[in-house]
Amino acid sequence: MDVADWAGLLWAGLGLDWAALGGHVDAMRVLLNHSCADPAVMMMLKSNRGSTAFMYGAQDGHVNAMRVLLDHPLADPAAMMRHARRDGWNALMVAAQNGHVDAMRLLLDHPFANPATMTAARSTAGTSALVKAARFAAGQPTKPARVVTRSCAPLLLLLRRVAEASQPSDAYNAHMSQVVEALRQGPRFHEMFLFDQPDDARDECVRLLLAGGVTDLRGRVVVRIVH
Repeated sequence: MDVADWAGLLWAGLGLDWAALGGHVDAMRVLLNHSCADPAVMMMLKSNRGSTAFMYGAQDGHVNAMRVLLDHPLADPAAMMRHARRDGWNALMVAAQNGHVDAMRLLLDHPFANPATMTAARSTAGTSALVKAARFAAGQPTKPARVVTRSCAPLLLLLRRVAEASQPSDAYNAHMSQVVEALRQGPRFHEMFLFDQPDDARDECVRLLLAGGVTDLRGRVVVRIVH
C-alpha cells in the first residue's frame, strides 16, 4: 500500500468515526462498502486518544451505528469490545459516562462480549464503568458536555451485572464504596434522595449498595428504603 492509499484510508477512517458519532448509518455503509475501502482496517483505526468508530458510536448511544460495525462480515466484534483508549476507557465506560443504557445493554449482552472483563476494567485514573454510571446519575458533567435527563437506570444495570458476577470480598466492597463516593460528589446527590419523587431504580441501587457492604449512606435514606 503506497502513501496515497494510506492517506485515502485515513480520511475514510476519520469519516467513519464522524458518521458513527452522529449515528449516520447510511453514510457508514457507503464508506465501508466503497470499492476502495478496507473495512477491517477502517473499523479499527484509532484517533489520537485511541478511540475507534465503535467507541464513538457508544459515546453518543447510537446503537444502530454500533450494530453496523459489529455485523459487518469483516468485523472482529471481540476486538471492538475489548479495545481501550490510551487512558484505559473502553466502550462500556464511554456509554456509562453519558447514560446510554441501550448501548450498555448491547455491550454487555452481545455474543462476543465479555461482561466480567468490561465491568472489571479500570481507566488509568482507576475508575470503572460502574463509577462512571454513578457520576452520571449524580449529575456530574457528561463528556462532551450536553443537557441530558439524569437517571439511575445506567447505574442499576451495572450494579446488577457486577453483583451477579462478583463474590463478596474486600475488593468488591471497595468498589461499592467508590460508587458511593462518586454519587456524593455529584450536584444531584441530595436531590436524588427526595422521597416525594418515587424512583424504583434509585431504591434498587441503594439496596444493592447495602448488599455490597456499604454502610455509610445517609441514614435516613437507608431507613426509608429498607423498611
